[in-house]
Amino acid sequence: MATEPAKVVLLLGDAELVLPAARKIIDQIVAPANQATDLEILRATEFDEAEAVVGRLVAACSQVGMFNPQRCVWLRDLTPAATEAVVELFEDPAFSGASVVITAASLDKRTRASKQLLAVAELHDLSVASGHQGRLDGAQLEKLVSSRVTANGLPRPDAQTLRAITARAGVRIGELLTEIDRLCLLTEVEHGLSAQTVATHMRDQADTWVFDLTDAISERRLADAEGLI
Repeated sequence: MATEPAKVVLLLGDAELVLPAARKIIDQIVAPANQATDLEILRATEFDEAEAVVGRLVAACSQVGMFNPQRCVWLRDLTPAATEAVVELFEDPAFSGASVVITAASLDKRTRASKQLLAVAELHDLSVASGHQGRLDGAQLEKLVSSRVTANGLPRPDAQTLRAITARAGVRIGELLTEIDRLCLLTEVEHGLSAQTVATHMRDQADTWVFDLTDAISERRLADAEGLI
């Protein structure tokens, strides 16, 4: 019996945002009870050669699901080299069977391989834009922080509190959200998170952008580096 065409889903952004979103999509493809047999997780960074990623991906996708009509393969930590290698596979009309969920911190959308991947994949871009000196986009940041605070069971923070958090936010979403969670633990539900609590207890992450810039340059992540300048 012929298999259904594969579905390719690409999620971009910080792991704190991307991983839960990827899990939700995977749960829609393969029921959690069946994931032990019908979900395979690969990390592109664990392979020395990009061709090895493709070979393993093909092998994983060619297997038949035991308890589910489709299998799902989760390709994590996509690298530029792996992008070039797998995009040709996805464009092959004969490629079918398992759905593939891909997660990456970022993608240089200017390259040919990236454009080809975006053409065949369902994109979920969860990246939070940054501007001068790595400052996170204010509107997106406020939305992100408000969502995290309410997820912790507290009322939506007021404008003064959001401004106080924005002034101390760096460029690392994971660290920021961890800090927000910590502040929420220090806050009584009936009072809500206040600007005073932020001023007293929140660690200032705003000056760490220069270290992120240095790391991005040394690791040749030029797209990330440009976003910090």
